[in-house]
Amino acid sequence: MLPTTMSPWAVILAGGEGARLRPLTQRLTGDARPKQFCPLFGSDTLLDRTRRRADMVIRPDRQIVVVTAAHEAYWASLVRELLPGRLLVQPQNRGTAPAILLGALTVRHLAGDTPIVILPSDHDIADERTFMKAVAHAVEAVADRREMVVLLGIEPRDAETEYGWIEPRPGGDDPVIAAIWRFWEKPSPAVARVLLQRGCLWNSFVMVGWAGGFVKLAARMVPDLELALAPAEAALGTRTPERALESARRRGHAPSWLAEAASLSA
Repeated sequence: MLPTTMSPWAVILAGGEGARLRPLTQRLTGDARPKQFCPLFGSDTLLDRTRRRADMVIRPDRQIVVVTAAHEAYWASLVRELLPGRLLVQPQNRGTAPAILLGALTVRHLAGDTPIVILPSDHDIADERTFMKAVAHAVEAVADRREMVVLLGIEPRDAETEYGWIEPRPGGDDPVIAAIWRFWEKPSPAVARVLLQRGCLWNSFVMVGWAGGFVKLAARMVPDLELALAPAEAALGTRTPERALESARRRGHAPSWLAEAASLSA
C-alpha cells in the first residue's frame, strides 16, 4: 500500500451503461455488458483492475462499489466479496451525481466524516502506481481542508476531442494544486488544440475530498438535493431504506431519483 497518513475510503462508480463502447464490448463478449464489466485486456475486467488499483491506497474493507440493478449478472459476485454495506445497488442509473452523493452519505454513515476517493471503474491506466501516488498526494492535500474537493487532471498527449478538459486558473501559488477556471467537455478539434497549447489537462474524473465536503458540494450545485440529504442519510443502515426514502419523496423532500435509488444494502 502506498504511504499516506490518512485512512481514506473509496467510492467506485460502476453503474454506467457504457453506451459509447457498446459495439466493441459486444464484439468481445457477445452481449451488451457495460465496459466496466468487460475484460478488455487479459482476464480482469476494468472494474477488477480499478479495485486492485484502489488497494494501493485504500484498504479493501473501506471500498464501496456503486452498481445498477440491471447489470446484476455482471456484478453478482460482489455480494460475496464485499463486506455488508459496501455494495450500493441503484434500481436505475441516474447519472454520476446521485451515485457520488449516495456513496458519500454511506461512507459518512459507516465511518463518520472522513476523506473519500471517487474512482470511475472504466479507466485503463498503464502506470497504476504513479497514478495512485497522485491520489495519495491528493488525500494528504485535503487533510486539513474539509471543504476542498481535488479533481485529478492528466497531462495530455494530444488534442483529444473525446475527453473532458480542465482549464486551471492561472497564477496560483501551488505548483501542483490549482483552482479550476472552467471545464471543456469534448471540445471541437480547433478548441482542443488551443487547450493543449494553454497547458490544460484531461479530466480524469477521479476526485478526492471529505465525505461531508461532497455532500455540501452536491447540495450547493444541485439545489433540490439539499432537503433530500437528511432523510436519505437517516434511511441508511435500516432494514427498509426504501420505505423511508419513499416517504421523504411523498413529502416533497427528495427528488425522484432518490426514491428510485432506495435499494441500498444495509
